[in-house]
Amino acid sequence: MQSKFFQVRGQVVDVLLTSVQCTLWQTAYFYPGFWLLGQVPKDWIVHNLSLLRSEQSVDTFYGLLDIGLCYQTVLLGIFLHFMWSYSALLYRVYSTEHHTFPIESAFDNTANRCLIDAMTCQKDNLVKYLGFLDLSWLSKNSIERRAQVFSLSQPGGHPHNWNKLSTSCLTEIDALNQKVQEENWKVFVNVPVRQTEKPTPVTVGDTTTLSHRTTSDNTVNGTGDSQTNPSTTPKEGILSYLKKKPFFSFFLMDSPDAKSRQLFQGAQLQIWAIEALSNFATASYTEDKFGVVQRSLPSTLTSLLNLQENVEKYFKLAVTSSRRQTKDSMTKDAGLKYLLQTTLKSSLYKIVNTFGKHLMSLKLQPDATRKLKQFIEYKE
Repeated sequence: MQSKFFQVRGQVVDVLLTSVQCTLWQTAYFYPGFWLLGQVPKDWIVHNLSLLRSEQSVDTFYGLLDIGLCYQTVLLGIFLHFMWSYSALLYRVYSTEHHTFPIESAFDNTANRCLIDAMTCQKDNLVKYLGFLDLSWLSKNSIERRAQVFSLSQPGGHPHNWNKLSTSCLTEIDALNQKVQEENWKVFVNVPVRQTEKPTPVTVGDTTTLSHRTTSDNTVNGTGDSQTNPSTTPKEGILSYLKKKPFFSFFLMDSPDAKSRQLFQGAQLQIWAIEALSNFATASYTEDKFGVVQRSLPSTLTSLLNLQENVEKYFKLAVTSSRRQTKDSMTKDAGLKYLLQTTLKSSLYKIVNTFGKHLMSLKLQPDATRKLKQFIEYKE
């Protein structure tokens, strides 16, 4: 309770300053708008609710110069904005409070309330986020709970706890990796290719998978020369026409970073999963008596290296795409993708610094071995 109190108290001043800034900015736009169109909704409300009209008209230039009315408007706006923002702050602080889930339970009443149940919860995303947050926290700070993760089941001697937790983390990481890889391919396909004057003939036997996939995708997207786009509906035609107009395009066109924000909007789960796997791998060097984590190091490194490579490709392709689409306009991307990039590199280097060149003896794919060697040689 005390920690939440200090969190709220430490952000009260920032919330108040933000409320004042937003209210003044909105008032500066509200006054000209009310001077132009404010009398229309006001007359409609007064007429339908049978209210008394004010003696002084406020839709004129001199009527809007009322200092007392302006002061009341700004004060009421600050109060409403502050109450709304403060309520959102209280909800965020109390909803994101760290909750400790049991690693395993021997009682029936808490059988479905363990950490793995929270991490795989599909009905409530908040519970899922709290589960991954608890996993990331215990991997850093709790030796006793890490010992439970490294323990073996009795009887049988199987690492069920680690297998379930690591599988859940790798599933989330691989899912994001697949999304980033598909987005990279879409950007790569849409990049215009310079055509030569005399194209060389290509036989059937020399056709590669990449050229076949590019040709088929261009045909489906309507970019091929032999196939034209089907007739669009009237609604799509009107929207495409309005998007070409400067005024309407501002409201109808997607922002340049909209796809990036949508792609990485849920990356916080993967960030916590990556941190947890790297912390467990680092701690297992001295705490894992049975070698539970070392057995799954190949799959962990493969997933992290693949995601790191695709994220780096996404950054390079995104820069090319933004230069081609937005020209001189520069926009800020969401901060989660930069945090994901930093977390991937720091986690891989943490594992490399712990195990060193011994990682080269793991049975990995050639591409994963090549990328891992770059981290071992500190070339990334």
